[in-house]
Amino acid sequence: MNKCWICETTKGIHEHHIVPRAYGGINGPTVNLCGAHHTLVHNTALKKSPNERRKELEGHTEAQTKKLEELVYVIRRSRLLSRYMRRPMTLQVTLSPENAQKFRQLKKMLGASSYEQTVYRCINLVYTQNVR
Repeated sequence: MNKCWICETTKGIHEHHIVPRAYGGINGPTVNLCGAHHTLVHNTALKKSPNERRKELEGHTEAQTKKLEELVYVIRRSRLLSRYMRRPMTLQVTLSPENAQKFRQLKKMLGASSYEQTVYRCINLVYTQNVR
């Protein structure tokens, strides 16, 4: 049975990529986290100061805090490395049915052969229009 790596609850389990997909961890190792800890890890990783990060993790056991700190550290390092290494970014978007239909229409309008190509063409269109 799947359970949270931090608190061992079996409710609301999410698969967390240890190296976030946005920073290159597409196929990488994962760990199961409950929704609360998944959110906590990502929110804590965004905090700039070590004191802010420590404060976010208050109320956990020493073992839980150590695990949370490890995940936060990997997220922060991955974000820095992806910036400086110019690694590809993975983007996952959930569209409402209405926006999904608009996106399919946009794909046709741009003559794109895939959704990925649609995104590339949109980025290039916006970039070239705003740069000139």
